Amino acid sequence: MRSFLLGLCLLGMLACGDSDTESPACTSDESCLSGDAVRCEAGMCKKPICPSGARYVPGGRYRRGCAAMSEDCEPSAQPLHVVTISNGFCLAETETTVAEYRRCLARGSCPAPPAPETLQSLRCSPDRATWTVDAQGDETLPMSCLLWSEAAAFCAAAGGRLPTEAEWERAARGRDERPFPWGRIAAVSCDQGANFAGLGCSELPWPATTSDRDGSMQRGAFGQLDLGGNLSEWVADFFDATAYARCGSACTDPSGPPQGEVRVRRGGTFLSPLSELRSFAREFHRPQGPRSDLLGVRCAFAAAR
Repeated sequence: MRSFLLGLCLLGMLACGDSDTESPACTSDESCLSGDAVRCEAGMCKKPICPSGARYVPGGRYRRGCAAMSEDCEPSAQPLHVVTISNGFCLAETETTVAEYRRCLARGSCPAPPAPETLQSLRCSPDRATWTVDAQGDETLPMSCLLWSEAAAFCAAAGGRLPTEAEWERAARGRDERPFPWGRIAAVSCDQGANFAGLGCSELPWPATTSDRDGSMQRGAFGQLDLGGNLSEWVADFFDATAYARCGSACTDPSGPPQGEVRVRRGGTFLSPLSELRSFAREFHRPQGPRSDLLGVRCAFAAAR
């Protein structure tokens, strides 16, 4: 009975006191309960506090990349190797919306497009880009067409940062090494909750919101939406096709090479085949452009202490 009550306490279903019997000792997030919302802090299991709209991703070990014989395994995602994320972190539940980016521009916290570009440049295609200068479009759509520097500036202004590639894949893999962010079963159609080049898909991005969502494949292991499909997402790292091979049998908090010509983007898009939605799939894009209506941003944050 004591173990059962302790479990409810740590999962936030009962009030918890400060005694050692209610906050068991730990050495890592993984040594706490397997629930999504428990982390190890100062040797004790605690319920993490994330900013509004973000969900906790626990630290720990996971297997990144793919084995050469795995389906859809590209050479740049090989070999399969162990990565340790030292500290858990918070990751936005949805991709950044047009409304959020517009507010950041209005405050002067996000930079205007560099000359000779104008705000109109943020609408980088006439049909699939989500930005409208006059704010007459759907403001809940995910913000697309951002350069890497603009995505990074938005996250900094929001009090966060871009996740590293290793952190992003930790969120997509979950604790069970799932091949897709939503689980193990491949999606066929968009009514299952993944927006990609599947049956019944509109070939357009859909709203970055937690409401009015259908389908069982919409949420990842730690509660994030659209880690697979909708918009591809900038991460912090420069792309290196040989980075995983140099990681060896194991590495801790890898962050990619210190410089390069292209940056990593992850997650696939509303025009992607299923292969690009796999948790290990890697893509890249030039950080300085051209702007892409397939690219968005999702921010990471430190959990409150």
